[in-house]
Amino acid sequence: MSTITIDRYSGPITGNFEYAGTWSEEHRHQCEVNELASLKSYQDVADRITLIAAKRGKDAASRIEQEVNAIRARVISGKNTTKPEGPKVSSGSLF
Repeated sequence: MSTITIDRYSGPITGNFEYAGTWSEEHRHQCEVNELASLKSYQDVADRITLIAAKRGKDAASRIEQEVNAIRARVISGKNTTKPEGPKVSSGSLF
């Protein structure tokens, strides 16, 4: 597939489009992964992946689950995990 630019909506859209002008399978897959990764509840993600496995098979569900977990791990590791420093106490006696 070649990259095509369509000038619609609020600006141009560039990507690999299928014959009928719809988004490519790759694009739809990435949209689904991003949607699942944005869910707040791990249980919601697990439930959706279970539905994907039932409909499209374990391989498809496994691929999506791995990509969702990778995105969520990047988000978690990117958050600031440093704790603020406590109050400074001089080395002298408190009394």
